[in-house]
Amino acid sequence: MLERAVSYPFDSDNAVAQHIIGGFLWFFSFLIIPQFLMMGYHMEALKRVSNGDTTPPSFTNWSAYLIDGLKFTVVSIGYIILPVVFMAIAMSPVAFSDTASPVLTAVLAAIAVLVYFFGAALVPGAVTHLANTGSLKSAFDVRELKTLWLSREYIVASILYSIATFLVFTAFAFLAVITFGVIYVLYPFLVFYVWMVEMYVFGDVYNTVYTNQSTLY
Repeated sequence: MLERAVSYPFDSDNAVAQHIIGGFLWFFSFLIIPQFLMMGYHMEALKRVSNGDTTPPSFTNWSAYLIDGLKFTVVSIGYIILPVVFMAIAMSPVAFSDTASPVLTAVLAAIAVLVYFFGAALVPGAVTHLANTGSLKSAFDVRELKTLWLSREYIVASILYSIATFLVFTAFAFLAVITFGVIYVLYPFLVFYVWMVEMYVFGDVYNTVYTNQSTLY
């Protein structure tokens, strides 16, 4: 099912150059601007795949990447911060009470984690819609997005991608141990690759749901 997504990042004549640029952008992502540029590039990839173009974009339109990266960040924070704030408010009377039940505190903490992951699971769909519409408002339009979020394709893709990502980074951590950390020099390039796979997966799901033309399913 994910075979096409796995090969997608390399389906370009200048795939090596793209991975080098992408890896270095992730390496310097702590400087913030490179992170915005990288997110903007991923937005372009999302839009292309959503419209049936399965060739990774070249790094060209840097100013657009910066703007789209800012939008990407706003949407991501919006979906994650709201449930976090909600649960923080809900838990505050219990967390700061000397008589609070440990069981109740644990239950609320577990709910908080679930709510957080629920919000995070909505982000790929919202960002993909943003990439196609260019409108921040549309990224928070539940009426438009519920068809995507509740589709079998989106749910299956979210689960499979999460499992695959966990296995990949677990394997990388194991290799880092046996190589005494030397392999960490490749970590930014792995992150770029994994994100490109994600862009293909959710771009294709978007294409499936709204045009019924899938290359993944």
